[in-house]
Amino acid sequence: MLRIAICDDEKYYRRYIEKHVSKYMRKLKLNYEIDIYSSGKAFAELGIEMSRYNIIFLDINMNEMDGIEIAQQIRTYSKGTYIVFVTAFISYALEGYKVNAVRYLLKDSENFEISLSECIDAILEKMDYEIIRIHFTFIEAKGDI
Repeated sequence: MLRIAICDDEKYYRRYIEKHVSKYMRKLKLNYEIDIYSSGKAFAELGIEMSRYNIIFLDINMNEMDGIEIAQQIRTYSKGTYIVFVTAFISYALEGYKVNAVRYLLKDSENFEISLSECIDAILEKMDYEIIRIHFTFIEAKGDI
């Protein structure tokens, strides 16, 4: 199961990201769980528990604690968590490289859904995530076994 966190201080974008992530995960028929955080401070309070997420969609420009600070904390606990910055400000791109962010998605982009799909595909490829489905056919036994 993929564990996903969304951290954004704007309710509209929290729901927007969740809607599109859920839609794409269902399309891929993946098991997933999404937790939502309304502030960077609330997410940072998880401490080492932030590392339980495979993918974190993180706003950069938030009150109290910005996404770059949170990403730096995440990296102290985990190098393997995939961080995706979802922001209206591309000017932070260089900072994102310092915390090994996988992608930047622009909030107001008309191609957001396509960019998100491409981003998730790239993450799954990096994770070498494979869906294995095994189907069993049972034959009813007759007599004593």
